[in-house]
Amino acid sequence: MARSNWASLHDMDLRLIVSTRRVAPDHATEFGAFEQSWSDSSGGRMTEFGRYVTLLAQTTDGSWLIDRFFGFEDSTRRGPGHRAP
Repeated sequence: MARSNWASLHDMDLRLIVSTRRVAPDHATEFGAFEQSWSDSSGGRMTEFGRYVTLLAQTTDGSWLIDRFFGFEDSTRRGPGHRAP
């Protein structure tokens, strides 16, 4: 899902600020904030701020896969579609 959504954004940059990680033997949870920026069709820079939670599951070979991802726009910041300074 994330790969297909981000593929349409030109020159996309994603910055994660991790607040907390909790790891158990077979699953993990990560909480934090994100800042996503990209260039729009006119060449202007757009920025979106938000919070996220990622739930990961460990596979039988020991690798980790995203099981669930929840992202929410941060209502205390400028929302999507706002140009970066």
